Amino acid sequence: MTQFLQSLKVITLLLVLLFSYSISAFAQTATAPSGSGTSGSPYLVETLENLVWVSQNTSSWGSNFIQTANIDLISISNWSPIGSSSSAFTGVYDGDGYVIRNLTINRPDTNYQGLFGNSGNAMIRNVRIENVDIRGNRWVGGLTGRITGSVENSSVTGIVRASREYVGGIVGQGTNASLDNRLVFIGDVIGAIVATDSGTSVGIGGIVGRSSGSTSLSIAYVRGSVRGNYAGGVVGSSSTANSIFSQIYSAVIVTAPSGQNLGGAVVGRVESSGDVINNSVYWDSSLYSNAYGLITSGSTRNAIGLTTIQMQGADAETNMSNLDWNSSGPWRTVTQPEVHYPVFEWQIGEEITISGNVTALNKTNISGITVTAQVGDVTFEDVSTTTDGSGNYSFNAYTVPTQRVFARASDDDGLPIGAAVEGPFTETTIINLNLQPRSLTISSAANNGWVKDGNEILAVEANARLNVNTLRDELLAGDVTVVAGIDIEVNNDITINLSTTRSLTLKAGGSVYIQSESSITATGEALNTIIWTRSAGNNSADDGRLGTFWMPVGSALNTNGGFVTIGGGEDPATGFALGATDGPSGENNARFRGVTVNGTIDAAGGNINMLGRGRPTSTHARGVSIGGTITTSDNGNINISGIAKGVSDGFALGDTHFSTNPGRDGNVTTQFGDITLSGTRDTGNQ
Repeated sequence: MTQFLQSLKVITLLLVLLFSYSISAFAQTATAPSGSGTSGSPYLVETLENLVWVSQNTSSWGSNFIQTANIDLISISNWSPIGSSSSAFTGVYDGDGYVIRNLTINRPDTNYQGLFGNSGNAMIRNVRIENVDIRGNRWVGGLTGRITGSVENSSVTGIVRASREYVGGIVGQGTNASLDNRLVFIGDVIGAIVATDSGTSVGIGGIVGRSSGSTSLSIAYVRGSVRGNYAGGVVGSSSTANSIFSQIYSAVIVTAPSGQNLGGAVVGRVESSGDVINNSVYWDSSLYSNAYGLITSGSTRNAIGLTTIQMQGADAETNMSNLDWNSSGPWRTVTQPEVHYPVFEWQIGEEITISGNVTALNKTNISGITVTAQVGDVTFEDVSTTTDGSGNYSFNAYTVPTQRVFARASDDDGLPIGAAVEGPFTETTIINLNLQPRSLTISSAANNGWVKDGNEILAVEANARLNVNTLRDELLAGDVTVVAGIDIEVNNDITINLSTTRSLTLKAGGSVYIQSESSITATGEALNTIIWTRSAGNNSADDGRLGTFWMPVGSALNTNGGFVTIGGGEDPATGFALGATDGPSGENNARFRGVTVNGTIDAAGGNINMLGRGRPTSTHARGVSIGGTITTSDNGNINISGIAKGVSDGFALGDTHFSTNPGRDGNVTTQFGDITLSGTRDTGNQ
């Protein structure tokens, strides 16, 4: 039986907490690894601090390294590459199959960006990089920006962007390089698009941006999308020297200017008459029709186009017969847990049985919970749980060394809860899962542990964040719902230029906070915005499911004509947000109120509907407090309803108790529409 590690598997998971802060690589502690850096005694890269030491110590860049554990870079907001324009990495780095996660680089005006920036006659092998978000200028790659040596048995997933060219999912430019032996890129590569066919800004490819000199590329596959001038699914452009391509498949959506032949699913721009693209190169013609973009010189071009169906499942071995399917060869078909494209043998492990016990915090009965697990990128759902609260389960899986198991559960009232455990796993592994709801932070840092389920964006593991750019990209494609087990916190600006009206729903099991100096802003077309707190609650005054909405001074929500709905419970259009018991407490304990707006909401013609109720366990707490500005234009209507706890205000316009600016005014305005304000106390009208 074969098995497939599907990247970004579409599954319903759960959201988890992150309250950590990104720091630069230079602020991170650097610790010298053990070893001497020789071939007989290589440096042992075991921790984040060891890898930072490598990036900072140029004198070590000709040495030998071997990675000995998984490393997470989520705490580094802007990685400093190993190897620069003035000092290339010329050593040997062996990842030994271990994973480097959450590599983030944001230098759109700087050349040579990647885990390795500029690599000379180096050897990079057995490196696995997950969830990259890289922005550079030229010579940009998920693994290395440029190399004249060799890369083998390595993989990258995520997004790689360049302001100009020479950008690839794995290598930006390979010059007289050997790029072969089980290379994988899954994700998106984005480079420059210019208006005219000038022959510039070339070299934007799924595996390698530009293959210069006598570069060879073999035994590789790419899945995802490539966008830019002469974009190529596998190679952006081949130079006037001769290159050889074999044992490759491309399942890529390509986007390039129409004047440049829309790019190619295999090569975007073929420049050498001696290039050999042999008949063991395949591309998915269901995703993109052209194998090649611009051909400036003749070459041997024998790539074979097949449909998606022909390239997937057990039939792939017959239809892609020129790949090496021998038992000792690299390729394996995929039929379980679903039919998919071929993978390499290192992505398939031994079949084992995983079992354990699941418990849930704050739950007296876990009946209705289902458990699934994800080993690497594969999801297994052959799981049974008891209904008496003991929660025993077991399932069959494939173990892949250094990979993770994600376990998730969704209880009977819809509140997502979950846990994650890191492998490797064996037949005797027992995974006891203590599940609890978590919260989500939407920030500018790298994505970690999030997936999509239809139009819902969710996360699964501790220390996870949703990247602002990812959220923006999803909104450009369609309506988006972000779901959290407890809280959702927006701590960065989200500005989106829409070509059509979209809807964004922030659906929290707890509270929703838009932090100071953070905003959600739509331009172009309208963004309908739904703020949905305590999504598993009801509308009773003593409901135990609490969740407030708070916008502090300096925050903003601008919908450009889209409606705004703020509420909670089963339906935010009719249910009330309820003051919470925890979370940020600034601005006169705003968390205790159902809704607090001390920032700005501007619907620009859209209707605004806002429902808030004071925290039920307080002696007194406002329902809705407005110390900022709520406005719309044209015929936009505003409806605000608040219910207070005790003798406090059901609805308050302005705040005489505002700690940082006593006597702060509040404003509610519309141009031609109606304003309806309603405030009541639980002991009488107010």
